[in-house]
Amino acid sequence: MHYKTNRALANLNREWEAFSKKNRVTRKDASRQLGWSDSFLGQILRGDSGLSLESLIKISNYLEISPTRIDPDYLTPKF
Repeated sequence: MHYKTNRALANLNREWEAFSKKNRVTRKDASRQLGWSDSFLGQILRGDSGLSLESLIKISNYLEISPTRIDPDYLTPKF
């Protein structure tokens, strides 16, 4: 199930660009570190694969940012 809109995709791409430049990491390397196929992160960033809620949280954790930086409408669960 696809999670969000072009707004979230644009935010994700902006956050990814900043992170990848700062940390000198490629999409392929990040995909592997996230436990995905070599090309999956690139597919999400291009909009070829939808951004699921699970992927949003996994990517946010990897980028060390709040999911709301990607999707301002995301509500963090309270435990």
